[in-house]
Amino acid sequence: MPDTIRPADLANSTPEVWAAQVLEYLPKYLGLLGTVALDMGFQEIQKWGDTVNIQSYGTFAVNDKVAGSNVTLQRITDSNLAVVIDKHKEITFSPEDVARAFSKPNVIEHLSRQAALQIAETVELAVAGLYTGAGASINASGLTGTQLKAKFYEARRRLISAKVPLLENKFAYMSEFFMEDFLQADVLQDASKIGSNRPLVEGAIGRFASFDFFETQAVATSGSPNVYHNLLYAKDGIIFVPRALPVDAESFGGAKQGRVTDPRNGLSIRVTMSYNPNALAPQITFDTLFGTRVLRANHLIDLQTT
Repeated sequence: MPDTIRPADLANSTPEVWAAQVLEYLPKYLGLLGTVALDMGFQEIQKWGDTVNIQSYGTFAVNDKVAGSNVTLQRITDSNLAVVIDKHKEITFSPEDVARAFSKPNVIEHLSRQAALQIAETVELAVAGLYTGAGASINASGLTGTQLKAKFYEARRRLISAKVPLLENKFAYMSEFFMEDFLQADVLQDASKIGSNRPLVEGAIGRFASFDFFETQAVATSGSPNVYHNLLYAKDGIIFVPRALPVDAESFGGAKQGRVTDPRNGLSIRVTMSYNPNALAPQITFDTLFGTRVLRANHLIDLQTT
């Protein structure tokens, strides 16, 4: 009998390959995770429990030292922010043509891309939904051009007044409908005013009024007709806390698992592969676990458009 590649042979080495395919595509779909606060330094806390407690502290005042007098002793108290890791998202599929699904790289690439897209959209939507905790909202519904531009100057002033450091990046997470309207603003149509012809040539803004722009389809909506809740924020406005899932399924019945973690944002993707004897097909599950919440409400603005 010729030596052929069997599904069982491939199943022993492919979870990491599938997970790596997802990890390769995630940066193309993730915008918010690269610009919010990340719980990358709480490695011990992340290993146990469903809640990560993050301490924050008050601010010091700078005092004058008067000759011949003592320094001014200050006290600050800490406060606790609890982030519940309660979002467990999964994608499961079971291809019947095992040999085709596991032996053709283009099939694996296609399915991994779809899984990456769906997982990324789910994570982004969870973070984008935090607009409900924003410290301020700006109604820009129905505005275009110069009027819409003025709302960014207002948002910039609000963030600066909220003590966002002048040199810290500020971000604009905007819907495609907003971008369609804003690109028509007079200031963006004149390269001599904005210093670049990028809006005209590429349909991209890049930076305006000190905000770095990200265009996305994952902006949260509410009501009917839809109100789009675009986000204007500084990095510490939102925090994202990932949790790596265990990969010990083989110890409990033979399923094979692999896991990869994106070093840029800590998002961990696990792939579990098993065999379904009733369907005569393998079963593949991609899943991820994370929590997120508003960290500093006054560093997050809900810009409402239609």
